[in-house]
Amino acid sequence: MQPGPSHRGLCLASALVFLALGALLPPPLQAEASKKSKPRVALAPVVDLDPKPANTWLPSAIHRGLAYTFQKLSSIELLDRKAAEQALKGTNVKPGRELGEKQARVFGRAAKADLVVVTAFELKDDETVSLRVQLIEPTSDEVNKPMTVEAPIDRLLRSFATIALRSASTMKHPISGDERRSLNTLPTFSFRSFSDYQRALAAYDPVAGEGNLSEAMVILTNAIKRDPRFVEARFQAGLLAARQGHADQAARHFERLVQYSPSYPNAQHNLGLAKMNLGDYAAARTELLRAHQTDPRRANILNDLALAAYYLKDYEAARGYLATASELAPTSSVIWNSVGMVAAAQGAFAESLQAYAKAAQHNPTSVSAHYNLGLAHLHLDELDKAKEAFEKTLEIDPRHAKTYYSLALLAEGDGTGKAAAYWKKYLELAKADLAEQPFVAVAQQELGTGPSSPTEKP
Repeated sequence: MQPGPSHRGLCLASALVFLALGALLPPPLQAEASKKSKPRVALAPVVDLDPKPANTWLPSAIHRGLAYTFQKLSSIELLDRKAAEQALKGTNVKPGRELGEKQARVFGRAAKADLVVVTAFELKDDETVSLRVQLIEPTSDEVNKPMTVEAPIDRLLRSFATIALRSASTMKHPISGDERRSLNTLPTFSFRSFSDYQRALAAYDPVAGEGNLSEAMVILTNAIKRDPRFVEARFQAGLLAARQGHADQAARHFERLVQYSPSYPNAQHNLGLAKMNLGDYAAARTELLRAHQTDPRRANILNDLALAAYYLKDYEAARGYLATASELAPTSSVIWNSVGMVAAAQGAFAESLQAYAKAAQHNPTSVSAHYNLGLAHLHLDELDKAKEAFEKTLEIDPRHAKTYYSLALLAEGDGTGKAAAYWKKYLELAKADLAEQPFVAVAQQELGTGPSSPTEKP
């Protein structure tokens, strides 16, 4: 029985690469010269003028809402929260206290900002928030008249758009039509849903996938129930479902996302990945082709297209996609690993060996690259090199079950007596994995704990 290339999980890995591209994350970093040409805005901490225990979520939510709004203005640079907190230390302002004009100027100069946005609020009743906003230019003695806005909680984002536009006007900075249109999308979901969305992101790390994933999914689900067209929440819910292994749920979120917002970044791509994780490779290929047509120079979309073709046994098409992908991203370990998989499927084991070697070279800690490199050596009857590659795999990941399986098969005829230990370790790690059951049966037979059947070698 042959342990196949370690390609399971590549789809999910590809999806995670794009978490950071969600629309609520800050715009990509620009070249230093470009950054200097942008006016820089610093948000002071939002202050609750009448704090009550039930409203402790509001200051942070308002701050995040303001930040989200300013990030819609790509021609303005928003100081990130960590840098703002560092700059604030020089003002000696106690937590929960509003910045005065003099303190705001000190804060702004420390942050090298062109404008400081000082915001205080009071909850007038259960539904209405009164916001007082002062825009302070640190290098100017001119005093701008404070702006007061009253709005229902669920319509605060519209007020934030007004504040962002007023800030640009104060700095005499022109706003493009695209930026205005971007701000016009803000009221499509309620502020409560937006706050839920932010709480979900606080519950877990979207990039590392660490934290309380179940709690985050419950919060995102509530936000989507309240506002079904909240596309940012749907995007994150889809990614989170994929991370949790719920491919069907992920597919439903991305299908709705494509329906509501066809141009949303990565919606089509992630829908293709969800279909691939469901095993519907034809549908995955269709969605990934659409994503590729939208952005033909994205190497990772081409790689995923190649994977869909690989599963459909259309190896020539897969080779074509990967040839272009490897030109666009010649140092991508993931792409070279895919090249090796396709070559191995066609019986070109020398070519697959070269591809896996490149994958390992470009990412020395890649488990799949080293494991697949070992398989390629096995196919070329280079047993010592295969063993070396498998041992390197275990150095990186001591719990990679399939490597113990392969080492056990190698040890069966080498006279070292290590085969039994490898079989036992494999069973310990893989016995509960349904996908491993055919291999588990072989391991049990070799240890004399299962039904008798011929052993198939890789």
